[in-house]
Amino acid sequence: MNIGTTDDAGTQAKTDFHNQRSAMLFSSTADLTNNMKVAEDQGFELGTTYMPANDTYGVPTGGANLVMTSGLSPEKQEAAWKFIKWMTAKEQTIYASSFTGYLPSRISAVESDEMKKLYEEKPLFKVAVDQLEYAGPRPMQKVYPEIGEMIKNEILRAVVDSSVSAEAAVAEAAKKADALLSK
Repeated sequence: MNIGTTDDAGTQAKTDFHNQRSAMLFSSTADLTNNMKVAEDQGFELGTTYMPANDTYGVPTGGANLVMTSGLSPEKQEAAWKFIKWMTAKEQTIYASSFTGYLPSRISAVESDEMKKLYEEKPLFKVAVDQLEYAGPRPMQKVYPEIGEMIKNEILRAVVDSSVSAEAAVAEAAKKADALLSK
């Protein structure tokens, strides 16, 4: 298994998976349609599954966000709000999800006849929807990105340095995260 350690590690992991040099890939549902096409073109079977579990499943929700920044003129606020309402409407989320595999942003879309039909035709699309049963929000902390980077770095350290156990790497990440959170 090739463990990437550079800034292009994510891109390299996708390339290795697409060229069948690795057996699995952690990826966003936004990549699902592309991964399905690559699998078909390359002649291999693609599967999807829940994120791995130890005692229980769990996955944070998050991803693409639509926001309206403060300080906009009333006209721009109105235009931004109109766009956000349009973009998050049932019809748009069905359309976007159907073409990408990305999770629909509305329950009404998931429960629609269009999506139910799609899930029958493309069951890989439904795995992430089903996993939402175990989902929780990302922590709303300013230091969340830094903590994520710390965890990634400690996991990488355990992977590339055989003298560092997974337990030690997790403990070190927790110690660093606790220090940030207690500031």
